[in-house]
Amino acid sequence: MRAHWLDWLGPLLVVVLFSLLPTMQNYGDRMWYGTIGPFDFYAYLIQHNSVLPLVLPLVAILPYALAFSGKLSHRYLTYTRTRAGIRHTLTDQLLRNSLATFVVFLLVGLLPQLFVVLGEPRYEPEAYGYTNPDSAIAAQLHWKTFSQLLVYGAWAPVAVYAVWLAVNAALYSTMAMCTVLLVPNRVLGFSLPWVGYLLTSFMTAILGLEAYSIALVFPFNLTQLPLTNLGYPLGGLGLIVAALVASVLIKAPALPQLQ
Repeated sequence: MRAHWLDWLGPLLVVVLFSLLPTMQNYGDRMWYGTIGPFDFYAYLIQHNSVLPLVLPLVAILPYALAFSGKLSHRYLTYTRTRAGIRHTLTDQLLRNSLATFVVFLLVGLLPQLFVVLGEPRYEPEAYGYTNPDSAIAAQLHWKTFSQLLVYGAWAPVAVYAVWLAVNAALYSTMAMCTVLLVPNRVLGFSLPWVGYLLTSFMTAILGLEAYSIALVFPFNLTQLPLTNLGYPLGGLGLIVAALVASVLIKAPALPQLQ
């Protein structure tokens, strides 16, 4: 039973600390912030005063990768060598990590929408110069990067964004699992994806390349961008993760962490 609760602790912390509580706080402060419509209100709830855009790669390790580190400490993967090949076991752990992280961050992305649908949102389109409903609706289509999906329904941009957030989180958690296996110091191993995330975001901002930055995982503070722009950071991140996974699986039998 103890192990069962430990398995749930990481996912629960992510949903409560980085989604539910910040969303509730933003919802409580909604009278101080006017939005032009439902998706704009959703964007306010999910990102206003949120630390998640700064620490996503660190938070992404909580649903599964951090517990995986405990398995390394207890030599769990070493003992499984008698029952299955180490590469098979590692592949299983990587897939479990990706699935667990994806599901948790999908919930993180969807939860604020419940406050939009079931709560009492505050819209103030007239503060932005939209004096009739039609102009406000038209403005929303060009307001945020994902709001262009509103043509497919109110839930479309929310659902797509939640999937986008979940995929990014799963990639960062997979990267962290790989760096922990490749780097003897586990604190450094878990920190490397976060350091790379911050440095890359900083450099793209300096170079004026925000429209192609990995920080587009939270694009709400930028003017609307083509959805195709999201493919550049995701593609680059995916290639890095694929190279790390391949390196880990190739080196697995000789990795000190698995001896």
